[in-house]
Amino acid sequence: MRIDRIGLRRFKSLYEVDIPLSDFSVVTGPNGSGKSNFAAAFDFLGETYRYGLEYAVGRAGGIDSIAYRRNKRTTAPVAFSLTASLNKSDLVNSLSFMRTKFDISDDEKLWLRHSFSIKAGNRIGDSTFINAQEKIAIGVGSTTNEGLVLSVERSESEGLRVDIYESPDHPQLYELLSTGVMRRSENFRRYIEEVTIPTELLISTMSNVPLIRDIRQALSRVQVYRLNPKSCRSPGLLTPNAVLQRDGSNLPGVIERMRRRQRRHNRPPRSLRQLTSSMSQVFPGLEAISTSINSSGGLEIQLVEEGVGRPWAAHEISDGTIQYLALLAVLYDGTSPALMVEEPENSLHSWMLRSFIDMCRERPERQVLITTHSPLVLKSVTPDQVILAWKRDGRTKLARLLDIDPDAERMYSEEGLDVFEQYDSGFLPQSLPQGRQS
Repeated sequence: MRIDRIGLRRFKSLYEVDIPLSDFSVVTGPNGSGKSNFAAAFDFLGETYRYGLEYAVGRAGGIDSIAYRRNKRTTAPVAFSLTASLNKSDLVNSLSFMRTKFDISDDEKLWLRHSFSIKAGNRIGDSTFINAQEKIAIGVGSTTNEGLVLSVERSESEGLRVDIYESPDHPQLYELLSTGVMRRSENFRRYIEEVTIPTELLISTMSNVPLIRDIRQALSRVQVYRLNPKSCRSPGLLTPNAVLQRDGSNLPGVIERMRRRQRRHNRPPRSLRQLTSSMSQVFPGLEAISTSINSSGGLEIQLVEEGVGRPWAAHEISDGTIQYLALLAVLYDGTSPALMVEEPENSLHSWMLRSFIDMCRERPERQVLITTHSPLVLKSVTPDQVILAWKRDGRTKLARLLDIDPDAERMYSEEGLDVFEQYDSGFLPQSLPQGRQS
């Protein structure tokens, strides 16, 4: 699955943003430009699909905490839009299509576009909100603007509208989406009205629609990480489905989950082999990455080195080494189809950072976004991979470098100016601190 585009309106400083995303993107900009707010929006969407809208808004501190406002109370809605797609190889692993004859060509993709807006309730001083408007569209084609098959829209003023369109090229998709409650729109409308509450999303309710269920489950695994060595060193929990937390907590739990897969298959899974091999590049002589249970019942990481009598504990290795291990776990774990890492350069040696950037680009099965201030990162990427963030009049703007300066590719390929040299030259007003922009 890929997230092709994200749109945001009035989310914190992101007043009006609509940005396409590639397999690997680097977001950079001056201090205070809104990069962290973009990461917060990415995180908010992941939690919305994972736990529900009410949970995500509450965890963010209420709608007043996420809404753009100059006054004490926000009245305009906060709006989100997201387009995600699956290509032919993605469909092979999709449970909903394993039992059908549905297929697409190599140049087609099956897409879902989801948009919704939320607005504050009427009472001042509380965090109540409602889902004011929502639309779900599904289609198949060479772009995400063609081949519409299903459209479901709900709003305060017009209620629910369902449209299903025949697809001559893909009749199996039409049948798949029109089964069950979808076959009779009146029954579907009654079903939605009965089970959907004002603070929840329609996409969460429509678990009976296979494609919507599959993409929502994939989007629920979207993660944002801002790792720090202290949290990466902390003991983890022995659980079957351990997940790495935003700050790197529970890294031992993730390593142990990967190791338990090794015991089930009688050999290290590919992800653990890759992680260990990459880690051995910065930890010569590394034989294995293991865990042990401490006196309090928590899991702790151990690095087993050839010729050393005892394993190295997490507190005995450097900040950069433990953080690099966490970054490798983020890439090789395989639970998230799309992830964002904030400022991975922290604590890392330059060689480790370059190696991490290279690995991000070499893993097409995982979509990776990075926010950074690092000159080294900008020297390691190409202009088509860069998104600039800047702020004007208190509002964050985001745009691809090539959309701001189409000449950036020529300067990179013909004149030998890397992205950092172009960014640092001051030629682009968007690269300057807010007070120096004109």
